Amino acid sequence: MQLRHVRTLLAPQDGIARVTCMAWSANSSRFAVCTAERVVLLYDEHGERRDKFSTKPADAKSAVTCLLWPAENTIVFGLAEGKVRLANTKNNKSSTIYGTDSYVVSLASNVSGKGILSGHADGTIVRFFFDDEGSGESQGKLVMHPCPPYALAWALNSIVAAGCDKKIVAYGKEGNVIQTFDYSQDSSEKEFTTAAASPGGQTVVIGSYDRSFKEIAIYNFSLVVYASSYVRQSQEPLKSFQRVIVKNLSTGTRVVLKSHYGYEIDEVKILGKDRYLVAHTSDTLLLGDINSNKLSEVAWQGSGGNEKFFFDNENVCMIFNAGELTLVEYGSNDILGSVRTEFVNPHLVSVRINERQQRGVEENKRLAYLIDIKTIATVDLVGNYSVGTVSHDSKIDWLELNETGHKLLFRDKKMRLQLYDIGSSTKTTILNYCSCVQWVPGSDVVVAQSRNNLCIWYNIDAPEQVTMFPLKGDVVNLERNDGKTEVIVSEGVNTVSYTLDEGLIEFGTAIDDENYHRATAFLETLEMSTETEAMWKTLSKLALEARQLHIAERCFAALGNVAKARFLHETNAIADQAAQEHGGDGTDHYLVRARLAMLDKNYKLAEMIFLEQNATEEAMDMYQELHMWDECIVVAEAKGHPMLDKLRRGYYQWLLDTQQEEKAGEVQEGQGDYLAAVSLYLRAGLPAKAARLAMNRDELMTNGDVINRISTALIRGELFEQAGDLFEKVGNARKALECYCKGNAFLKAVELARLAFPAEVVKLEEAWGDHLVQQKQLDAAINHYIEARWEQVMA
Repeated sequence: MQLRHVRTLLAPQDGIARVTCMAWSANSSRFAVCTAERVVLLYDEHGERRDKFSTKPADAKSAVTCLLWPAENTIVFGLAEGKVRLANTKNNKSSTIYGTDSYVVSLASNVSGKGILSGHADGTIVRFFFDDEGSGESQGKLVMHPCPPYALAWALNSIVAAGCDKKIVAYGKEGNVIQTFDYSQDSSEKEFTTAAASPGGQTVVIGSYDRSFKEIAIYNFSLVVYASSYVRQSQEPLKSFQRVIVKNLSTGTRVVLKSHYGYEIDEVKILGKDRYLVAHTSDTLLLGDINSNKLSEVAWQGSGGNEKFFFDNENVCMIFNAGELTLVEYGSNDILGSVRTEFVNPHLVSVRINERQQRGVEENKRLAYLIDIKTIATVDLVGNYSVGTVSHDSKIDWLELNETGHKLLFRDKKMRLQLYDIGSSTKTTILNYCSCVQWVPGSDVVVAQSRNNLCIWYNIDAPEQVTMFPLKGDVVNLERNDGKTEVIVSEGVNTVSYTLDEGLIEFGTAIDDENYHRATAFLETLEMSTETEAMWKTLSKLALEARQLHIAERCFAALGNVAKARFLHETNAIADQAAQEHGGDGTDHYLVRARLAMLDKNYKLAEMIFLEQNATEEAMDMYQELHMWDECIVVAEAKGHPMLDKLRRGYYQWLLDTQQEEKAGEVQEGQGDYLAAVSLYLRAGLPAKAARLAMNRDELMTNGDVINRISTALIRGELFEQAGDLFEKVGNARKALECYCKGNAFLKAVELARLAFPAEVVKLEEAWGDHLVQQKQLDAAINHYIEARWEQVMA
């Protein structure tokens, strides 16, 4: 390392004029110095003083002990009394962030500048976030260091602290000790007084009293000292990575690009509307997003510069090379995914990377691409497995996943717009003559144009429910800003915007976010229409699945389903009472679970829930209320219920009262009362069923009165064949033959005549033939006329 004097910023003063602390701004364009008079002086990158402001002794009554500039317009400083305060360079005002009882000895910020650490004289290290960026890390007292941590730095994955005990300690994100470097046995070493982390957070430099320093590299939560101590007299340069600083001259932002593996950077390109960086080394590829400062380095073998880079997706870079598509997520040093495809058009590839958070889903990364011109493959990039394949009958020219990656839109060369539900593997044609289509950002709403119509699907789960408006031009863009969504249409020289119904759009978003209260609030502001009705139905189904019963009740009330609304109202009363008595929301109470199973018509599940709680009476009451008496009696029999006989009598009486004689007869038949069963069958107008029972029971066949009643009912109902069977069974051949002939059952008549009345066979065969002639079955009739003649000759 070579140092040289450029200029003097603050001239020496007569007497004691101590500089208490100083710090660079996050973009290295400003430098702040705090003097003993509690005045902060601001210098630009050339060393010219641009501003100064007081720390306002009326607000801060103790001396400033340390200073930090984590972000633009934000200065953090610590006081001797233990407070950590925030100063705003725009309005020259300061306020207290938090206070402690111990002298502030050091300050440090994380890589993004959105979190700070403060070290105190009692060894306490306190962490504070302006924005935790979704990390979920705790705030407040983090760790108690053995000595005052004058040297404090916040690296990428750890916190480094050191002080007068000559020990460097690396702590984890929650204060656990990862590694300790002990220099206390080295008599030449002095106490450590300052520390600084590199912009990327991979390296920490720690300085001691005699101007020597230690450089520490951070890799995978571990620390390795890779540079020897540098002292003022030494001429040996410090080994470092080769790096490239890219600075945007219009905005002043800059990015430090370097290889994590020490490779030399061969070339750097700025692509994608001056937003993205691409650099090559001998064995790796470096990619970066300048706006978000997310950098990636992945293993990459040289391919002669034939790669094609696409930056249409702001979360991932798509690289096509030699028939292979490679995806690299900005900020990750691993290749996200790689597939084989020959179609390099970015309109034929869709990638979604955690674009809309879902409850219970931490990582959601999906890819859709063309295997061939008529086949789409979808891949889960988290688990690296195929989700599904869509085959089509025409060439595909456009495709796009929704933000959750669960639905896919694609269009073919015949301009047919298709919707594919990945979960159910169902494909639906939703529009013909589609000239353009797009998902509305932040929702599952679809906007498309078909000839002179603007088509909007506010609820894509019901693709048949589409809202249409006439157009005079072509859709050129879709904008969503400040809670307003507009479709921009070009009508020749004029541009017209069509505003979408934001309430319906927000409903879909609320459903995806499982915020059903928000969805209900949106729907209550809308007039009832076919689209609104479909949304109420969708919300009712989802609310029941999520056991948000009050919302489900409101949905069925809006749909006019009074029965379900009343049933859920009673269920909610039970759940509310259970919640008061036992805590929770009450939906785990067995009565609530059983009633929800009843609502789903899963009565066996409801019965099981009741019986698990030994609630036999409730199970029987459920079946009685539903008039499912057979199931009720089965439960009573299984549990040996004392009221079983009374239940059977009640069931029988209810059947009679409701004129269900057939069912009552079946009950009596099952109980062995066959005479009563026959009477009930006859009352129900079912003499054939009574005859079947009688022919199967010998005791009924010997009862002449029963046989007479059944046969009379059969003849009255013109059921001659069944009457003939009954007469033949009791041995009355003449009556049986007459009934067979009246019922045109000539086969049975002939067979009976051959046994009992041989002389009448010829007449019966001729009658059979005459019957077939009437039925236009002449060929069959001839056979019976011949049979009659043959019988006559034989006679």
